[in-house]
Amino acid sequence: MGGRGGSSGLSNKSYDTPKKAMDALYNYSKEKGDGIFKRWQKGDQDRLYINLEKLYNMEVGYRNKSGRIADVKIDGVEVNNNVANNILKETAYIDVNTGRIYAREEETVKRLRKYIPKKYTNYKKKQS
Repeated sequence: MGGRGGSSGLSNKSYDTPKKAMDALYNYSKEKGDGIFKRWQKGDQDRLYINLEKLYNMEVGYRNKSGRIADVKIDGVEVNNNVANNILKETAYIDVNTGRIYAREEETVKRLRKYIPKKYTNYKKKQS
């Protein structure tokens, strides 16, 4: 999985806006080739949808016609099929314009924060 390795000296970079930081994060992920994010844009909406199967480092042994999965491992450890299916039912994304993470499961947010290098969360927040 991702992590914070490489690119030493860049972690202190600050972005002017969340959008610039999220654009850079998306490009970082594309260059890495890990397929964690898929970008969706419509009008003024801009989102990075998260591939939860890849974020959770899932290994799926079997997928039936209805899309249910079985024989699942997360980070190499066997998990209950219902747990894995519930994870994959979730829709999680980052709003590119604000940098806010939208996810139902706290574990998804934790994993995403662990995946994203700090340099992409270092942007100037708007004053209220």
